[in-house]
Amino acid sequence: MNGKLKHLLKLSLAVMLGGALGALLRVLVAVLIHGDAGEISRIEVKGYFPFATLIVNIVGSFGLGYVVARFAQLQLQNGSPSETIFLCVGTGFFGALTTFSAFVYEVKVLVTSPVPVYAEAAALWAALALLAHLVGGVLVAALGYLVASRRFVKASLSE
Repeated sequence: MNGKLKHLLKLSLAVMLGGALGALLRVLVAVLIHGDAGEISRIEVKGYFPFATLIVNIVGSFGLGYVVARFAQLQLQNGSPSETIFLCVGTGFFGALTTFSAFVYEVKVLVTSPVPVYAEAAALWAALALLAHLVGGVLVAALGYLVASRRFVKASLSE
């Protein structure tokens, strides 16, 4: 096996490992919050707000912001942070933990739901979900980046 193929295989396995762990955590959060992993069907039938998806997207946004800042710092310090670890944690874990497709579908369900709790204020529920995911996600990603950056500055000053 040549060097490029070996490297690609190593990176692919890292993403798969991180992705498996992130997807597992996403399911566990859904079970802990709602009692099972069938969140989309619950929203359509029972009218529950999709809190599990919101939680994983917010936590994942913070985590990815933190990881990006941390790896940028490592690159400044020694010039070679591990690409494999970054892909495992950033792309694999946080990519599988967060979910854009479920978020978009859940907003669609909130808008078109025949469930009485949403039917009367469908646009308001959808707008709240959009704001919480998009604005909240960007804000906590920036916060994660800031937290990691401040830790780096404090560590550098104390050395």
